[in-house]
Amino acid sequence: MRKLWLLAFFLMLPGIAGLNIINSNDWKFVLLVMEYSHYQGDDVIFLLTESQSEIIAANLVGEGITVYEDLRNPVVKDYSAFLKAIHSIDASRKDFRDYKEFQEFMFKALTPETLFVASTLEPENTLVSIPLAYKKKGLVLFPTSSLFSRLTDFNEIYLVGGIERDFRRELLSVAALIEKPVNIVDQGSPYKNSLVLLDEWGTSEVLYISTGGFLEPTLLNGDYPLVLTGRDTYSDDFLKILKNMEVNRIFVIGAELMNVARRIRDGSNQEIAVIVKYGETYTSAGYSGTIYALSVYQIPIPQPNVTLSNVLYDPEDGRLYVKYGNYGDGLAYVSSITRIAKDGETLTSLSDDEVFLLWPGDEVVRVFTIDLTEYGLNNLDVNIDARFGRYPDFLVNVLDITAPITVTRVLDSSSIDLERATYDGSWLRVYVRNIGAVDAFVSGQAELFLDGATENFQLTGLRLNSGKTGVLKLRIRLDEEDIDNNQFVNILIKHGERQDLLIKTIRQRAQLEIIEIRLELLIGPSLALLFLIALVAVVNRMRKRRYYRASRRIRKLKTRMLTPTTKRRRKRRVRRSY
Repeated sequence: MRKLWLLAFFLMLPGIAGLNIINSNDWKFVLLVMEYSHYQGDDVIFLLTESQSEIIAANLVGEGITVYEDLRNPVVKDYSAFLKAIHSIDASRKDFRDYKEFQEFMFKALTPETLFVASTLEPENTLVSIPLAYKKKGLVLFPTSSLFSRLTDFNEIYLVGGIERDFRRELLSVAALIEKPVNIVDQGSPYKNSLVLLDEWGTSEVLYISTGGFLEPTLLNGDYPLVLTGRDTYSDDFLKILKNMEVNRIFVIGAELMNVARRIRDGSNQEIAVIVKYGETYTSAGYSGTIYALSVYQIPIPQPNVTLSNVLYDPEDGRLYVKYGNYGDGLAYVSSITRIAKDGETLTSLSDDEVFLLWPGDEVVRVFTIDLTEYGLNNLDVNIDARFGRYPDFLVNVLDITAPITVTRVLDSSSIDLERATYDGSWLRVYVRNIGAVDAFVSGQAELFLDGATENFQLTGLRLNSGKTGVLKLRIRLDEEDIDNNQFVNILIKHGERQDLLIKTIRQRAQLEIIEIRLELLIGPSLALLFLIALVAVVNRMRKRRYYRASRRIRKLKTRMLTPTTKRRRKRRVRRSY
């Protein structure tokens, strides 16, 4: 029988290894210093707040302490000086303007064999890439233009997740020029990407589990692969994957995943040992015996917050209107089951035919045709059992809510016609005409095929007077290949007579008309790419010349060493700056 183990870790700072203290409010800076510390064999701790930094200072003992200062965005200004003045701790100090400067420093200080590039838009991909990167003696870095000229330095290159389009295309073009293959890992969500990386890792009986929403030293030690779950639950195929891999032990990082840990233990019939790291304590006087919350560095990931807004039933037309709202700052894909109940007893159930999309701050009305009069219209409730998430294949947030059904007439005389869709090199415009007798509120989204995948984009909304034509817009740059792949676009229009109840939808595949595209909009990016490729070629040639000159100097040095000399040389100490 496997148990659920709860662990609080003791901290005594530092130990035998050196200790790197990270003073930054930028998660990218923190992650890079943690990677660098891994290869230096140093422990790390990051500052979160001024009060926490005081506790850290009071528990520091020994030598070998280095403070990495983010000059642009520190947690505590000049923390190394604070340690010296208040606690008499002599700590080394290394200053960097931002994460980009530190990333350049890493190139000079380390010689990684493998490059993993992960998007800042999907931070979870950086975390799931770390274990395999360490195993391949590599680094996980962020997209910067300086990477292009360094591609020749790596044996393997990985692109993980939804990398920014311009960077991705330029990197692939440069890699093709220098004949460097690129491994693209982009399965739609960080969860699916973690499974691909897990497969490449190979057999592992032990896994780390996290939401991917924070940094924590255990997650970045690279001992075992990392797989993602949600705060409330995990993907449907998760336990099956663990069973197929013959996983027998899981480390769950964070107290927020306590319920998930229990579900994994129970769902595996207690065949998997689950260990939860949930807190920490210190050994110094005045702090020992107190368990503090586990220090985690939160990553600012946009999160959806889906809830039920309203439920209406119109007995005249036999339609049930269920309105959802997304009041978070992240995109939400939603799959739901609607159960009709009376006095706590379920009468019937309704399921959505598809996963629907909710933009941040947006509301969606799901309309069902059903006759509820046979149940009586008094005291009817709906129970919503919904799953949602930022990705359609990772619906790990749960909405379980019950609300009364309001019986009322729902009248809407709005009528909209989608006339045309155009693109002018900067804006995609969708023209709609109000052909109804009342004013209408209109919003919509466009589906485009970009870089081998379908993506949805939100269009601007408007209020449209009767008989008038309006434009829903999207600012986007499409190149010639994109235009060829999107000669027809799928448009979804929502409209209604009431702004808070857009109950009518139009789905239409419209031909995309190309108008007034200035030539420079198309050839500008191409010229920039050609310049970049030429620059990479020049840099490589200069490196070869430097190598040739260095080899000549080495041959001359060897010749000199063959000639004996009686002159005594002074010993010189070379100070290396890293």
